[in-house]
Amino acid sequence: MAIKSKEELEHIASILYDQIKNNKDRVVARYSNVFFDNTQILPGTENKNSGGYQTYNVEFIDQKKFASTNVTDLATNISEYNQILSNNILNFNFMPKNYELPKSENIFFESIPKNFKMYDQEFKDFINNSNFKNMSAYRSFIIEQKVIVNSNGGVAIQSIPYMDVGFSAGVYPIVLRELGAVCRTDEDVENLTKLIKYLPDPTPNGLIKNSKTFTEAFTNAQKLLDLNKIDLKKENGFKGIYDILFLDGVPVHEILGHHFEENLISLYPGESPSFSKGMEIGNNNLNLSDNPNIKISGLNAKGFTYFDAYGRMRRKVTHIEDNQIKDFLGGEYINPENQELVDTEILPGQTNQDIYGSFPQPRMSCTVLDGKTKKIDLDGKIIAISKYGETNNKYKSYIVELQEAYFVKNKELFRIDPIIVSGGIYNALKNMVLVDGYVYNIGKCTKPNPLNP
Repeated sequence: MAIKSKEELEHIASILYDQIKNNKDRVVARYSNVFFDNTQILPGTENKNSGGYQTYNVEFIDQKKFASTNVTDLATNISEYNQILSNNILNFNFMPKNYELPKSENIFFESIPKNFKMYDQEFKDFINNSNFKNMSAYRSFIIEQKVIVNSNGGVAIQSIPYMDVGFSAGVYPIVLRELGAVCRTDEDVENLTKLIKYLPDPTPNGLIKNSKTFTEAFTNAQKLLDLNKIDLKKENGFKGIYDILFLDGVPVHEILGHHFEENLISLYPGESPSFSKGMEIGNNNLNLSDNPNIKISGLNAKGFTYFDAYGRMRRKVTHIEDNQIKDFLGGEYINPENQELVDTEILPGQTNQDIYGSFPQPRMSCTVLDGKTKKIDLDGKIIAISKYGETNNKYKSYIVELQEAYFVKNKELFRIDPIIVSGGIYNALKNMVLVDGYVYNIGKCTKPNPLNP
């Protein structure tokens, strides 16, 4: 598996356009090439994994047809792959919006750092020199290359390198910390340590955030396993309901983010979208947006992309401002069964296609929550770092699993067993309070394929 050069991607774009240029209907052809080089380090063991995969898909917007396949050498065997696509066409019933496909040509080919393995030895030394055996660290380097052409003559090409690092310790519930960003240069890789100050840190003195190296940060995170543990059910004055301070982005993503993605899947009978433009939320202190271009300490966030799955340049979208619902992440279609319930003025340009070539749909890039902050007394409150959650559009509810949870008692931090938090999204939004400081975290989120929900 090889990384394609700029010239090779341009050649593939030319080949794809030749396949669809005479089509009178709106047609989009896409090619994706993903290369990865990963290292996971366990005590006494180092697992290396490199490779990649390529996909090719064509979407007939007006005919409502879509087909996708894995490929190895698209440029040489295009006819063969076209035959495979013709035998695997899926029909869909989404209603296309009447927006013209882009006519512009946009090419973004980022440089690749040479030193993306620079932390491997540090992680190896850290893991192998520790007396704590249930630990691991990893480094992941990925290059995503995309080619999108359409029957209107538009061409969009991008090649973007991303890098992640992470650490885990303990047996469930584990302590887990991860960070990542776009890394175009050796300097970008070196500057990944600047993101340490945005790691979730429940310690009262900021031991993790104030670390200067990954070794120091991971060592301080590991110390959380040594905290004394308490059982809230046995505590005097147990009340059953506690305020929770979330130190990660999972609740924002689940409680709020998904509800601003235009829904292609049919709503249930009697169901309506969670939010509508102009709706008041009952909280003047919150601003919510989706911003693929945001930078964290000079680095593009992990959700960065130049354009969406149709070659439309991605832009910042404001969801909540001044106590009102503003805008949504829109795509090329609406579901005809939802037409009377869906705001058809939602503009396209915010779709994403996963690296396996599934049908594109509106997706978040980097969700940003900020606004007015408030000082709170943490005594008697739960501090949580979650790594899993889900939301339910039908019941307007959410569930977040707190795999790493702490309780503050008499100014002292204790560990508690994992718990599950659930509630209604409207109540959570109305009563949400922001505290000082920023947290940046990365993660993966799966969403049902709209052609096979």
